Amino acid sequence: ELPLRIVGYCPAHPLPGVSWVGPWGGFGDEGVRLGGGKAFPGGSLGAQTAAMLEPYEGSDDRGVLTMEYDELEQLLQRATDARLAVALHAIGDRAVHVALDAFAAVRARSEGSWPRHRIEHAQHLVSGDIQRFADLGITASMQPAHMLADIETCARHLGEQRSRWAFPLASLAAAGVNLAFGSDAPVETICPMMGIRSAMERRSWGGAPAGGWFPEERLTAEQAISGYTIGAAYAAGLEQTTGSLRAGNLADFVLLSHDIRSLPLDELQQVEVVATVVGGRAVHDPRGVFAR
Repeated sequence: ELPLRIVGYCPAHPLPGVSWVGPWGGFGDEGVRLGGGKAFPGGSLGAQTAAMLEPYEGSDDRGVLTMEYDELEQLLQRATDARLAVALHAIGDRAVHVALDAFAAVRARSEGSWPRHRIEHAQHLVSGDIQRFADLGITASMQPAHMLADIETCARHLGEQRSRWAFPLASLAAAGVNLAFGSDAPVETICPMMGIRSAMERRSWGGAPAGGWFPEERLTAEQAISGYTIGAAYAAGLEQTTGSLRAGNLADFVLLSHDIRSLPLDELQQVEVVATVVGGRAVHDPRGVFAR
């Protein structure tokens, strides 16, 4: 009876979790299914626990890795052998780099299908790791709305130069990396339109900087929409049934009040969700658009 679809990820760490969830990867139906397992090898930027290659500003602290490399590689190997996708929480550039190293080692000796592995957040990268996402087939599962608060946090904890590679959305897209966008609610706002605006504007809650934070990393409307639709569907292995509007797909879509592809950036705040349709049924339609 849920008016939405859920792809759930169970804890994959400690290691016994892989054995439990492995045989059930993909179990479920069009409403609720098990997508894979999730592990947390890193921390957060605000708490300065995200594992960084260089110390935080004014500190000798580089954050923490909560999983040793050997343990992480073993986890990914067992999951891959079980054809189970793993989502790794990695925010700092060191955590992301180590995660990519582990993915690379496992892929080099793995045969057969490669699960839709992903790195959750992937907020801070070294430029050389961007192409590795594409080469290894790793999805960057990111939350553009985090920039609303993290622009100021990055300046405080990382400084201007290192902040250049925070949320490098356009660079990842140009490298051919699959971008899957989400909200990270309740940590950040659940509203997808705020995430789309953030990806296109790259400004904080206060609207700064006026021209966008590292504006070369802004996305187009089409790219931002893709991250919330087909990119997210691909990450879950569901791109053949949802994520795009085409004959034969599930009729899941939203009706917006404006065409955001042609709307000026400073008018994006006007956009409202007029109606939401799931499986051909209007589950949110306060104006009665589909009752006419």
